[in-house]
Amino acid sequence: TDLTDINPAELQELFLISKKLKLGLKDLFQPDLFNYVSSGNSIRHLRLDVIPRYKGKRNFKNVQFQDQNFGKNYSPYNREFEIPTSAMVELRKVIRQKVEK
Repeated sequence: TDLTDINPAELQELFLISKKLKLGLKDLFQPDLFNYVSSGNSIRHLRLDVIPRYKGKRNFKNVQFQDQNFGKNYSPYNREFEIPTSAMVELRKVIRQKVEK
């Protein structure tokens, strides 16, 4: 569906989930700002990306995150950057705990 076609209850739920996700990412990475993107380029679906943006490097579980495009469009991003599975599992766990509060 299209973002502008969702009903008020769906919009409220999307906003609440996005806000909680933002708070979780804010706790973890202390970003300087956020970008929000709603796109469905190849498959018709609704999604909202919450993208933390930061000037300096951030670390989580010995993984260094760097926003090489800070101050510019977030894309193209470094497609070679990979988060080890163990760090990804922990990152999801921490964010989920914050979102479920």
